[in-house]
Amino acid sequence: MTKNTNKAADFWVGCAMMVVSIIFFVSAWKMPDSPRGIGPGDYPMFVCVLLFILGLVQALRVLVTEKGIPGIDWQGVNKRFLLRAFIMFAATFLYYFLMRIIGFPITTMVYLFGSMMFFGYKNKIKAAIISVVFTLFVYLLFVRVFQVLLPSGFLI
Repeated sequence: MTKNTNKAADFWVGCAMMVVSIIFFVSAWKMPDSPRGIGPGDYPMFVCVLLFILGLVQALRVLVTEKGIPGIDWQGVNKRFLLRAFIMFAATFLYYFLMRIIGFPITTMVYLFGSMMFFGYKNKIKAAIISVVFTLFVYLLFVRVFQVLLPSGFLI
């Protein structure tokens, strides 16, 4: 990729981060309040605000240094990389929306395992163990220590 294409990618990724942060912020805002501790939407809203600020800084930095929006040299763009990035982006959105229906534990285990396989991790047994252990650790940390209610879905 050329330098100009990298700058254009930086600008558009910053803009995408802002849009995604707004979408997730609005969704987290609709989550119910918790009778104790931090509610299930409080931490995601905090992360969304940070994501929005970082995306804004990234986009503005390109605008200031390049004195406008740089063009993209489509000849230098790796189309396979873009497709893989889009697939992972779509999988992340699917994970987020299914989490409310199926619950955090199951969707997170499936998402982590699928992500490891997608990125070429070969050891399926180790990937499954990592997915289960990490999910249980995060679930117990948030529910027991931070007292944050995570979506449990219909199975838990």
